[in-house]
Amino acid sequence: PPGPEPPGPEPPGLEPPGPEPPCIEPPCLEPPGPEPPGP
Repeated sequence: PPGPEPPGPEPPGLEPPGPEPPCIEPPCLEPPGPEPPGP
């Protein structure tokens, strides 16, 4: 009798982990600028 089928590729729908998603939180919108001058 035929043996067990070999493991196929991952099922569709599971996309591979891509690069980190862009920041959506406010702290990530603007790049950190220079610190304000002190007194």
